[in-house]
Amino acid sequence: MGMHLGAVSSAYWTFCWKFLTPAVLATLLVMSWINTGKLSYGDYVYPWGAQVRPRLLQTNASTPLPLFFKVFFNLQADITSILYN
Repeated sequence: MGMHLGAVSSAYWTFCWKFLTPAVLATLLVMSWINTGKLSYGDYVYPWGAQVRPRLLQTNASTPLPLFFKVFFNLQADITSILYN
């Protein structure tokens, strides 16, 4: 973050970006899986494949962000230790 803003971010923002945001996104993803019932239209219940596809779309839409932050901060820590040690 410091490279983008020109200043070192505080511990609060580092905590938010490293831990809080990925945890909230993961919680939202899991809760959306839990609260999604069987897809139906009237009395017709859609087959298994049609039940799985929306969950895959939810996963594909929300998984990259926490993974990006995890990789970004690990990479930044490695580069910092290489440059300054």
